[in-house]
Amino acid sequence: MPQRSNALSQTVPPFAHSPSWLSGICERMQDGLRSLDPHNLDLLYLNPAAEKLYQRSWAGWQETPQDHLHCIVVQDRDRVKQTLDSALRTQGGELEYSIILPDGETRRIRDRYWLTTDTQGNPLSIDSLLTPLQQPPTPYNATETASLAAISQNLPGIIYQYLQRVKGTADFIYISPSLKTIYELDPQQVKQKEHLMWEIIHPDDLPFFQKTIEQATQQQQQWEHEWRIIPPSGNIKWMAGFSQPNLQDNGDIIWDGLIIDITHRKQAEQEQDKLRILIENSNDFIGMANLEGQPLFINRAGRRMLGLSESESVSSFHVLDCIWPEDIPVFQNEIIPTVIEQGFWRGEVRFKNLATQTLIPVDYSGYRLTNPDTGQPYAMATITRDISERQQAEIAIREQEQLLRSIYDGIEVGFFVIDVTEDNEYIFKSWNRVNLEYYNLTFDQIAGKTLAEVFGKDREPELRSQVSHCIQCGHTVQYTNQITLKGRTNWWLTTLYPLHHDNGQVYRVIGTNNDITEQKRTEFLLQQQAEQESLLNRLVDRIRQSLDLDTVIETAVQEIYNAFTVDRAYFIWYIEDDETPYWNIVHERKQDHLPSILGKSPVSQLSAVSERIQQGTILRIDNIDQYPDPDIRNFFQQLNYTALLAYPVQTQSGRQGAWAIARVTEKRPWTEAEVELIEAVATQLILGLNQAELYEQSRNQTLELERAYRELQQAQTQLIQSEKMSSLGQLVAGVAHEINNPVNFIYGNITHATEYTNDILNLLQLYQDNFPEATPEIEEEIEAIDLEFLLEDLPKMLKSMKLGADRIKEIVKSLRTFSRFNEAEMKAVNLHDNIDSTIMILYNRIKAKSERPEIQIIKNYGDLPPVGCYAGQLNQVFMNLISNAIDALEEKSQDLTYSELENNPNQIEITTEEVDNIVKICITDNANGIPASKVEHIFDPFFTTKPVGKGTGLGLSISYQIITETHQGQLLCESELGKGTKFMIEIPQQQQT
Repeated sequence: MPQRSNALSQTVPPFAHSPSWLSGICERMQDGLRSLDPHNLDLLYLNPAAEKLYQRSWAGWQETPQDHLHCIVVQDRDRVKQTLDSALRTQGGELEYSIILPDGETRRIRDRYWLTTDTQGNPLSIDSLLTPLQQPPTPYNATETASLAAISQNLPGIIYQYLQRVKGTADFIYISPSLKTIYELDPQQVKQKEHLMWEIIHPDDLPFFQKTIEQATQQQQQWEHEWRIIPPSGNIKWMAGFSQPNLQDNGDIIWDGLIIDITHRKQAEQEQDKLRILIENSNDFIGMANLEGQPLFINRAGRRMLGLSESESVSSFHVLDCIWPEDIPVFQNEIIPTVIEQGFWRGEVRFKNLATQTLIPVDYSGYRLTNPDTGQPYAMATITRDISERQQAEIAIREQEQLLRSIYDGIEVGFFVIDVTEDNEYIFKSWNRVNLEYYNLTFDQIAGKTLAEVFGKDREPELRSQVSHCIQCGHTVQYTNQITLKGRTNWWLTTLYPLHHDNGQVYRVIGTNNDITEQKRTEFLLQQQAEQESLLNRLVDRIRQSLDLDTVIETAVQEIYNAFTVDRAYFIWYIEDDETPYWNIVHERKQDHLPSILGKSPVSQLSAVSERIQQGTILRIDNIDQYPDPDIRNFFQQLNYTALLAYPVQTQSGRQGAWAIARVTEKRPWTEAEVELIEAVATQLILGLNQAELYEQSRNQTLELERAYRELQQAQTQLIQSEKMSSLGQLVAGVAHEINNPVNFIYGNITHATEYTNDILNLLQLYQDNFPEATPEIEEEIEAIDLEFLLEDLPKMLKSMKLGADRIKEIVKSLRTFSRFNEAEMKAVNLHDNIDSTIMILYNRIKAKSERPEIQIIKNYGDLPPVGCYAGQLNQVFMNLISNAIDALEEKSQDLTYSELENNPNQIEITTEEVDNIVKICITDNANGIPASKVEHIFDPFFTTKPVGKGTGLGLSISYQIITETHQGQLLCESELGKGTKFMIEIPQQQQT
């Protein structure tokens, strides 16, 4: 039968082990019996006589166990509480006081109390016998007294009487209300269904639990056992049970028992076991000695460090025997006094191995142990770590750090390191020389600083979001950042690399910064030029849609008003009248709150302005208030203008006018880009006006004049396209030149970077060959950075960078080939290069998009000799034809799903051949095709099959002129609905001069 542990026996009231306890309790059962918590006077138990005395049940006080004190009359309450509180010192006593009954009556009682302790003197309860004064005694009832004595046997806890019958049935005769608190079961239900008590016993403990009961029953011995229960709350509890079997004359057995909750003790024992295991299995020296320096305890790691066996007594030597002789004075005069006086000392000292007498450098932490009752120190403890390997590793690491620092600060790329704290704060740990010099900061100004402290609170949310994204996704990410620090704004291409702990948590982020400011500025200029080109093209398209003079003017005013942040835009005609010349504002766009200025104004009112416009001078006023001419300044101040930009216009017929934009609500000077765009729009407007005038004249002229008009129209469109293509060629050539310089720099340095990297990797391999046994810290770092992967991936990364540089050089070569628009002379060229460069330029339109797969380019190139031609103009033809094919395929793709396009991919087939000195080039698509009725007009100026705003109808007309007139060849078109379109170019291999 299992034996009761010492710790458990300490929690059982002492009278549970005394043979005379039952008679003593029984003698008092005619009086009230009450138990209080000795520490806070909470009510632990009332017997029935006490419930009758208070006229209240114990169950009613279980949730509010201090309410019993409120039953004491006010004048006695403090005295009673002070007296009971002193029971921990006095061990017991007697007092009288009055209580208040529920009906408002008072009753005088005598309280004889005593302190109940365990075998070690720890207080368990303050127990009282309560006797009413001036009240008749309760009649003696032997049966009731015996029952109550049995119930009170093992207070505090669950007390019970359990009847085990010979015939096999069993019942609880009595079970205390504390069952509700401990077992979370209703006592009345358990009395009716005794099996409820056994059902919540832990399944693993139930078999042995039953076995111990069987043994106690067979041997008629006291039953003691510890087990676990799973009450309705689901929280596992430890129980300890004690019960004495009483055999009855009829063979039945009555068990008088106590069950107490020992969960806290079990948890404490488990924690003590964990602590003991932790100390004994620690790799650090953990020991304790008294204040005289006599060792009391040393763990296994400490014994190994000092050369002691497991069985050797630690009392055979003094603490100073373990200290290196030169360090003993420091230990005696500094370390021990500091530990005793201040409670702690930490630093590096030297120990001595008692067996080998060898020196051991250690990191020593000393602690003072103090008696909690007296506050006096009684011992010293230490946690000491052998740092021999660490010191050797530190030397190697310092050498490695010097090497890495030279690389870290020598490379011309900004590097930085961010530590991720446990509270998710991002702290800069390091910047390399490039970053520090770029921002004109010192290491001390960034080390240990947060993102907000370095870059300011305005930039902190964006930067924090980028670092957080890198941590959350767990892999390398890139961002383009615009950083402004100390008044300097630059663009960085930032790459973030997360470093992980073994558990996968990111603890550090490594970043690189590449300055792409110049690239961004170039992109911005290109974007600005593209936007201006877009506006210009849109305006030209809208002007070309109408040959009506008034419509052309209205369109120009509307487009320029929409394109600029202005308050008013308008157009003025100068009307030459013999009597009084005047200006007539014919169209305007304005803010709704501004008055209209449409109508006529005499020239005399605008004499100074009229003179400048008639002279063809642009009138640019950035600030009306500061304009030097008082007449002009006063006139526009009356109109509340703050800035004005007016551009004179003169048509081929000599008609004069001007169009202007003005600001009213804000003061902001005109930018050079705005002025240039105004000039470009004005040029197109003049062309549109001339075109409109020619159209008006053509309606009243002969057929010859009409034909001349068409020729002029074609010449004008050719000029526009030539100018645009020439500008595009210059732009492309300039971009190619600008890209080529940094690409050559990158391409040239990749070779050196590869050589340097190989040198470093060879050096690292040499280190590994000569020092194959790495320290644990180095092994840990190698694993953390995945050195094997870095050694494998770094050459691949450099190779990829070289492939990327090669790719950029090929793109630059294509741009240069395509930029021959401005070459006026005829020369022999390889047309395949020209076609490939055009495809390269259009690759952004050819590649796969979300709504369709990539357009397949099928090249059936023949063996072409060098062809004498105007290469730039042929590039224009290739660009127009391939662009039209892409447009047609994209229009077809709108009606098909992605999977349908994968099954029947979009294709452009380019075939070249040379037959009898005639070069033939066919460009075929598998789009929807062109109706036969439209094919015959395909090369007419301004004829287009595209929706409004998608094309001007000039591309094929210009291409036709380039092939037929400039190159004495043919441009043919064949198309079939539902199958696609083929354009065939035929030109002589050599042009006749």
